[in-house]
Amino acid sequence: MNDVHEYRYAGWFVVDARLAGLVAFIALCVSVLVLALLFRGRRWHEYVAGFITIYAGVVLLFVGFCNYVLRFPVFVVESFFKFP
Repeated sequence: MNDVHEYRYAGWFVVDARLAGLVAFIALCVSVLVLALLFRGRRWHEYVAGFITIYAGVVLLFVGFCNYVLRFPVFVVESFFKFP
């Protein structure tokens, strides 16, 4: 049996650890600030769900802002190549 897959690819990507750490820290601060201002008197699971949602949104927003507006990428795909 010939078990050849045509679409096997791998790639190198680079993460700027300092900038990723800064983005994570800013997202943490913004998430806590928004929770403190808007989520008063809620149950604990609403705090957790709100934090996860706000944190993920802020991280995506800042990564996109850094990558496309500032041209200082957090994540960069260096190259794709065929994987044997």
